[in-house]
Amino acid sequence: MIQLIKADREVDLFEFFIQHHLLGHLDRHFGIGLPHRTLYETLDKLEDECATLLAVLAEFGHDDEPTAAAAFDAAWKSLPSQFGQRKYANSGWDYPRLANAVKRLSHAAPNARKQVLEAAAISISHDTEISVTEAELYRSLGESLDCPIPPILAER
Repeated sequence: MIQLIKADREVDLFEFFIQHHLLGHLDRHFGIGLPHRTLYETLDKLEDECATLLAVLAEFGHDDEPTAAAAFDAAWKSLPSQFGQRKYANSGWDYPRLANAVKRLSHAAPNARKQVLEAAAISISHDTEISVTEAELYRSLGESLDCPIPPILAER
């Protein structure tokens, strides 16, 4: 799988989440990794991780920086108010930083992970259009956070 992902010498965001999800499940299945444990009851200690994830999703799902910044701001405002203000920073996505953020967020309590997924949904849907790729990326994020999300069906 890793060779397939690296075949084009580039790891895109969707490949990242699929790899992260699949390796996590395989590790737990074969007894290599530990099951998800709750280490954080709230998002208080995960502010930077939330910012990293939401910035990456905003950049991925929106064509221009002002729209991405607006999506990030809307998503950020949905998180706990003690986080305070944070500006969108388009710095590209860094694989190790994002992997660490997702790993730490996966150890949050279920209600905290729900808040993260709600904020992610706000970011993805900010432009009122959700592409198939965005929907599948959202589902992959849910799997990485151990919160499976059913398929999102397009309206006809």
